[in-house]
Amino acid sequence: MDTDRSTDHLRGERDLGVLRVLRAEYGPGDRFEPHAHGHAYLCFPLRGGFAESSGTSERVCRPGSVIFRPAGERHATRFGAQGARCLIVEMDDRWMDGVAARGAVPGSRSAEVRGGRTRWLAHQLDEELRACDAASVLALEGLVLTALGEVSRAADAPPGARAPLWLQGVLERVRAEAGAPPALSLLARDAGVHPVHLAREFRRHVGCTVGEYLRRARIERACAALASSARTISSIAHEAGFADHSHFTRTFRRHTGTTPLAYRRAHRGR
Repeated sequence: MDTDRSTDHLRGERDLGVLRVLRAEYGPGDRFEPHAHGHAYLCFPLRGGFAESSGTSERVCRPGSVIFRPAGERHATRFGAQGARCLIVEMDDRWMDGVAARGAVPGSRSAEVRGGRTRWLAHQLDEELRACDAASVLALEGLVLTALGEVSRAADAPPGARAPLWLQGVLERVRAEAGAPPALSLLARDAGVHPVHLAREFRRHVGCTVGEYLRRARIERACAALASSARTISSIAHEAGFADHSHFTRTFRRHTGTTPLAYRRAHRGR
């Protein structure tokens, strides 16, 4: 069995033959030395976070992202102070060959997508894993194909489209100050670029506007609070930067496919 998917960490499983959907939980500070998996897989962090290193590169994986890793690629995993809860989808080689023939596989290297529909996809996969009815088999396969398409689109970005160094600082600042974000002009000034240039490069490399990224960051913050605290939904909405409860609910549903209350009921105590 793969090193970071021992039965000690499994909290749920659905075997569809060509796809195996797992719910796994890891403790604070868990570590796995460099290893490889026998099947390609997608990983959706639901709570907490972890760092994956492969060679000289490292990525930090948090809720709101999906990671694709092909079979046989060696990597080490280090979990944070909160541990992590993840959905993992293992994909059979023959099924992957069929998908690859249609050009929907990211390729021979790992890839990651953050934001966009990833949180909604993770929530829907988790719901279907619990449903365990005949329709959920078809639904799960459709969701996995959608996730692969999202990762493939990101992996197909032009090789010369490397993000400028200042952009990472802008992304981190927007996430950190999502409740009361600085103006675009201030972000640009501190990054040392013109606001128009910042907006253009942001959309080019992130795939959305600064405003849309801010909304995603606010929803991610709210999801974490809904799953881990007993505070009222209104106070969580206010802290995340939403003007009122109804605006928060509409935006939350658009990004996650469910309401804040339903999300809290589904994720509290998992």
